Amino acid sequence: MTFSREWKRGDVLRINFDLPVQAIAGPASDTNRIALQRGPQLLVLEKAFNPRLENLEKASIALPDTSDIKLMPAELTAKSRWPGDQVYGIEGEYDGERTPLMLVPLADAIQYRLWINRKNASHSSSKTSQTYLKFLDHVDEERRSVG
Repeated sequence: MTFSREWKRGDVLRINFDLPVQAIAGPASDTNRIALQRGPQLLVLEKAFNPRLENLEKASIALPDTSDIKLMPAELTAKSRWPGDQVYGIEGEYDGERTPLMLVPLADAIQYRLWINRKNASHSSSKTSQTYLKFLDHVDEERRSVG
């Protein structure tokens, strides 16, 4: 790609790449765990965005087909003290209940879990999506109160 123009202060060039998400199989000793990779980034469960999860090891993701993993981008507030600028949600489970799990790139993570339990897949529901949206509102409020 070549861009030829006279650049001025404040000009911005934004390029979007399709970065498919793939599951990486866990160690041979633990085949029920996976890591998620988005392009060159490893994604991890970050405690700061999953405050309701007391033990990140208990979280799991149900993947019907590892070739079709869908992440839901989440917005960070301007007041957020988070060092990174990316956070993603995925439908998951914790203590037997469906819950959205928030993932960040490993490079930005502070208190995190890389290997995530893999559960047998079940179909998605609009109830889970509504829970996810309510959860994002809650995270947004918590982040504003910290900032």
